[in-house]
Amino acid sequence: MTGLIRERAAPAGLRCLPGVLLLVVGLPACGRSSLGELLLETGLLVDGGPPPEADLSFVVPDLAVPVPDLSFPVPDAAGPRDLVFVVADLTVPGPDLVVRPADLAVPADLLVAVDLGLPTDLAAPADLLVVPDAPPPADLRAAPDLAMVPVDCNAEHKARPQSPTGPYLIDPDGPGGAPPFTAHCEMVTEGGGWTLALKVDGALNTFVYAAAVWTNQNTFGAADATANEAKLQPFLSVKLKELLVVMRDANADRALRVTPSGPSLPPDPTLLATFQGGGFAPSMNGRQGWLGLLANGSLQTRCGQEGVNNKVNNNNLRIGIFGNQENDCQTIDSFLGIGQDQLASGNVASAQWDDSGAGGRNTRTFSWVYVR
Repeated sequence: MTGLIRERAAPAGLRCLPGVLLLVVGLPACGRSSLGELLLETGLLVDGGPPPEADLSFVVPDLAVPVPDLSFPVPDAAGPRDLVFVVADLTVPGPDLVVRPADLAVPADLLVAVDLGLPTDLAAPADLLVVPDAPPPADLRAAPDLAMVPVDCNAEHKARPQSPTGPYLIDPDGPGGAPPFTAHCEMVTEGGGWTLALKVDGALNTFVYAAAVWTNQNTFGAADATANEAKLQPFLSVKLKELLVVMRDANADRALRVTPSGPSLPPDPTLLATFQGGGFAPSMNGRQGWLGLLANGSLQTRCGQEGVNNKVNNNNLRIGIFGNQENDCQTIDSFLGIGQDQLASGNVASAQWDDSGAGGRNTRTFSWVYVR
């Protein structure tokens, strides 16, 4: 029996409940000096192997009562005894979660995850009740296969900062809700942890401002970083505090982090709820920030109203900025962004009314919109 984890201080509040053997991995507990001694005492090491019917439970020290009614026969003992593991390094969801292995056996990947070193053929006919030894991050959940499934890419990035960009299984509403799904996660740009929600082609009209795709629940397209239009499940279900807009112009991709704000945003908004609500949510990136999305963009130097659900008179823009040569926003002659009335993604500027020196533009871009 191998695979003890490193020594560490006993968790605060550790208690030994009557009739229960608390087994702390890598720690002395309840008068037992080592994991091996505890395993021998409980009968898990009998002739080099486990007893035929051993029910296992993981429990936190601050869990008072009741202890799960899981027991197994201990050879040469007066009666059945409960075996409880306190795993100090395991971060899992709250105590109401019961994880049921489909094959009713302890899977090898679980043993690796908690570093118990138990034999993989140890039968566990009862459910494994998994609870944390410390409050877990609120944005982490557990999948039915005992792997950790984050609510979004940001949760995955926080849990494993070295995770590369690519596809990940996420579960925005957690256990008991809709099943997990695969999302594309950008793990490098602007700090990483971005969940892909939209892919918009400025050469098409799919995502012009009035298109129903902005406010209905239909999804389509592939959850990957290819330049093919898509409206993905995270648009409907991943909560956001900020957006990452990536535009491809002149064969280069450039990114801008956008933080919409204001009372018009719904609580814990998704993109769907934000666009259904329709209220203007300003951002503070500035004219130069938006121009940084393009190789050679053009925006008039005044007005500068920017954000989400951007509206001025008869001009509408789902995400982006307006420009004007006059010191107001009444006669818009330039914009840059996504979801304008006639242009799904890109930059338009009137040469006649340009006051920036950049001249006129009619640039169509391909854009990716991520949430975090």
